[in-house]
Amino acid sequence: MTMRSRIALVLLVICGTGALAYLVRGRAEHPVTQRLAVPNAQQVVPPEVEPGARSNDAPAPAPPVRCAGQRVRVVIGGDEQDACFGETRTVQNGSVRLYEVEAMQGAQYSLRIEALGSAVLSAALRGGASLRFRCEKGDCRGIVIGRHDVEGVRTIALNNAALSEVRADGSPSPRAVATLTGELRTVPEDRLPALACAGQGVSVVTSDGSASTFCPNGGAGFEIGADGHRRYRFTNLDGASILIGVDDDHHARRVEYEGEEVLVCAAACRVRVSRYSAAGERTFTFEGTTLLEATMGQRNAVLNGTLIVPSL
Repeated sequence: MTMRSRIALVLLVICGTGALAYLVRGRAEHPVTQRLAVPNAQQVVPPEVEPGARSNDAPAPAPPVRCAGQRVRVVIGGDEQDACFGETRTVQNGSVRLYEVEAMQGAQYSLRIEALGSAVLSAALRGGASLRFRCEKGDCRGIVIGRHDVEGVRTIALNNAALSEVRADGSPSPRAVATLTGELRTVPEDRLPALACAGQGVSVVTSDGSASTFCPNGGAGFEIGADGHRRYRFTNLDGASILIGVDDDHHARRVEYEGEEVLVCAAACRVRVSRYSAAGERTFTFEGTTLLEATMGQRNAVLNGTLIVPSL
């Protein structure tokens, strides 16, 4: 190796050693730069927040409304409130039945529903002295009065029932609508003095588990059929009737229950028919009398009890 080659080799070794020392010193002086060299900034994960923790600036969630009564959600102009109503009060006025509830706590609402049997005639919601909403007949489609359950209780379902605001003079106002969602339960009718039977009455138990007591508070009497035989009709305050056809031998030839549907016994009806008493009364005793649905025959009802035609 020539003298010139040896000198070039020595210079190359010296330069390489200096460059290596510079790189090592740079890493030692700037360690953070290497840690921040992340290919994608979105991969930087913030510290985890402990479950259930919230920012000091966020409002505390509203506590749930505790209701020992009947809860109904009331929405007026986007403002939602839970109304907690007490027991349903039932009042009979002629053939019209009134269901009324008053708020127990929270917004002081009162709700009143007028019905004829299961048909809703009107509904009115009041809140204080000035807030009034109402619907009538066909406009009350969101209110459904169910059949009696096995305990004789009806459920009134409020399915987004819309009631329009009315002015103080009763005229409609297009400004707002109140929407009601929830359920109300009625008191069994045999616990209500105005609807209870005195000395008579017939229990009606259907195959779908509905149970009620038929009280002839709407009146009783007889009519003459096309065949010349008498038919005795008993009517309750819901507008339902029990019709009994009697032949000349004092046997029940046909029994009909006309209510939300028609149920019929057309032969061998288990009803004992008395002759007229000295006071002019006639008694009909039902002993497990079975009636079948008149159209499809899929449902049935069993009647037990007594009905009395007063002297005429």
